[in-house]
Amino acid sequence: YANRNRMSFSHLMAFPLRILDFIFSPLSLPMRSGTLFLYNKLGKQKSNLSIDHLSQALDLTSQGDTTKEEKKILEGIVTFGNTDTKQVMRPRIDIFALNEKMKFPEVLGEIKKHGYSRIPVFGENIDTVKGVLYVKDLL
Repeated sequence: YANRNRMSFSHLMAFPLRILDFIFSPLSLPMRSGTLFLYNKLGKQKSNLSIDHLSQALDLTSQGDTTKEEKKILEGIVTFGNTDTKQVMRPRIDIFALNEKMKFPEVLGEIKKHGYSRIPVFGENIDTVKGVLYVKDLL
């Protein structure tokens, strides 16, 4: 019911939720304040790990039983933290996406031509992305 009638359901539930909020606020407000106080005193410990520390740890593990592939994956994880969004963004005209109205043979041809494993699917235009097609799901 709630999924099909969102607005009427939300209007119907607003009043009972306000009543519950009024009833439980004397209990929840002190608990919230106490939690925030403890978090501010104890929970704000910053991680002492830096990229340099992670790189050193990577060097230590690579001297052991780590294969070249595993080392490459770990290096990618370490360097990913230093990657800016602009470095991985593509120009709008270079974006490969599929229209939701394309037929299956057309889709297969485009997938083979471009070779991506995850492809955005759009509706009327490229700004209305409907979802992502995982190529492995087609197998």
